[in-house]
Amino acid sequence: MTRSRDGQQKNRCSIPNEVKDIVLFPPQRPDRPWGPSSLLSSGYLGLSPLGPSGRDPSQCAVDMSKGNKFVDPIDVLYEYAPPPHKTRLEALRDFFYNSEEGSCLGRTPKLWLRVFVFYLFFYIGLAAFWAACMWGLLNTINEDTPTYTLDSSIIGSSPGLASRPVPPEGRESILTYSQVKKSWLSSSDWLPSVDEFLQEYQTTVNNSKECNYTSGRDDENMVCDVDINSWGDCKPNGTFIPNVCMFFKINKIFEWKPDYYKDLESLPQEMPEDLKNVINDTFYLFPAAKNKVWLSCEGRNQDDQQHLGTIKYYPEQGFPGYYFPFRNQIGFRSPIVAMRILEPKRKSSISLLNQASIAVLSCFT
Repeated sequence: MTRSRDGQQKNRCSIPNEVKDIVLFPPQRPDRPWGPSSLLSSGYLGLSPLGPSGRDPSQCAVDMSKGNKFVDPIDVLYEYAPPPHKTRLEALRDFFYNSEEGSCLGRTPKLWLRVFVFYLFFYIGLAAFWAACMWGLLNTINEDTPTYTLDSSIIGSSPGLASRPVPPEGRESILTYSQVKKSWLSSSDWLPSVDEFLQEYQTTVNNSKECNYTSGRDDENMVCDVDINSWGDCKPNGTFIPNVCMFFKINKIFEWKPDYYKDLESLPQEMPEDLKNVINDTFYLFPAAKNKVWLSCEGRNQDDQQHLGTIKYYPEQGFPGYYFPFRNQIGFRSPIVAMRILEPKRKSSISLLNQASIAVLSCFT
């Protein structure tokens, strides 16, 4: 409650001094008595003495719908007038800077300082909480060893067999090789490049060493070199493969070791006969070389086998066991087996079945 700025008293009512209590009410109407509902429905306010004076209350009625100010008998001003009307341009101007209130964007400099200080401490606390959580997380993670490995991990202990070239999912699984262009016919937007698949094998690794079945690996942190010169006729030559070749490798799984066949009796019955013959010769001629992941590719049906012709593997028909296990060594590269189809029947469609055969691994592509 404030007093009138101009010092004038408007709409004064002369009420006896002995009246101490007053109530607000609408002016009396012949067709409607005074009551609580009249206070809400009427556009007028007035004063009624609670005493024996019997003054006419309509003398103090003021029309509040016109935005007037009402002054009570003790010179107290009640503000009921709505704020002055502003145009959109004036409201926008006052929002950016109000010269009367000294505010900018709806806040005074003091309020802006309070907001700034609040959010400053809020984000400092939030950053400190995030840093504490990140510190705790990084101290519980080993950068070289995953927390869960093999069967305790989502990946499991059965690696997949990757091959190139191969069309992506959602496309028809047909690869066409041109004898004229000496390359796989493909569109660069859907067929992965063989060069990209083999790119890591065309660089030299400092800590790599040439390994063999006899010596194996002297140090677990050492990596065995993959020699692309051992791929024979399937060695990449620029941007194309000079022959009908496909490349295979085993996906890396931390700490995974192959479970090798110990004798010929442990070979599964569904294993292809030509692979059984190769394993049999290896067991007798070079027993140390039996510790490998054997690879076999053949036609899915009899027609495919006839159209496929002879297959040759480089450097050998399997992945040597001395490359494993993978322990996140720097420069580690999975061994590659290159497969060349020597005399495929021209203008024919051939369906291949590729199988990596070890005691605990059976992968198809």
